[in-house]
Amino acid sequence: MRPIKAFFFDIGNVLLKFSLHKLALELIRNTSVSLIAVKKFFLDSGLEDRYERGLLSSQEFFDEVKKQLKFRGDLEAFSKIWGSHFSENKEVVELMLDLKKRSKIYLLSNTNDLHYRFLIRNYDFLSRVDGAALSFEVGHRKPEREMYRSALNLAGVKAAESVFVDDLPENVEGARKLGIYAIRFTGLEPLKAELDNLNDGLTSTGARGYT
Repeated sequence: MRPIKAFFFDIGNVLLKFSLHKLALELIRNTSVSLIAVKKFFLDSGLEDRYERGLLSSQEFFDEVKKQLKFRGDLEAFSKIWGSHFSENKEVVELMLDLKKRSKIYLLSNTNDLHYRFLIRNYDFLSRVDGAALSFEVGHRKPEREMYRSALNLAGVKAAESVFVDDLPENVEGARKLGIYAIRFTGLEPLKAELDNLNDGLTSTGARGYT
């Protein structure tokens, strides 16, 4: 049996569903630009990448958004909209918390200060994990090697003693290159099947047999 000492979970589209389209729809109600322009700005400007690396403060990030998108409102109003596009993936959260009975669980996520503060306030399960490797604190983003190394150091485990769950192929591949057992998340049942294969023992509500 493979000895698993730590499970790492991505946040966006694994533990929490999110939608750029929904965010953009909320933003255009408070801007003077089109829906397409809002989406293009966040996808192409590189601003969010810098923010997720901790290279910009929340105020600096907001000031640029306000300038480029002509946002009508203050930082507090923007923060509420910025976190409005998340919803809990409850069955995956339940599975993660069941794994916590047998191993330590950690967050491993590309995220930013405003998002994470909003999520911690609104989703109690995030405070129940054993730790979090977050890009804006680490200064790197998945799939960069430094991001995974930071997570392993945080947990005090070797790559071969860990499992990582993420929805993006490039992030899964980046983890595998370091020897982490990485699973691409495509849904609850495929995730359970992968864990079954790993340790020969998922029940319908959780996991057994982890060491």
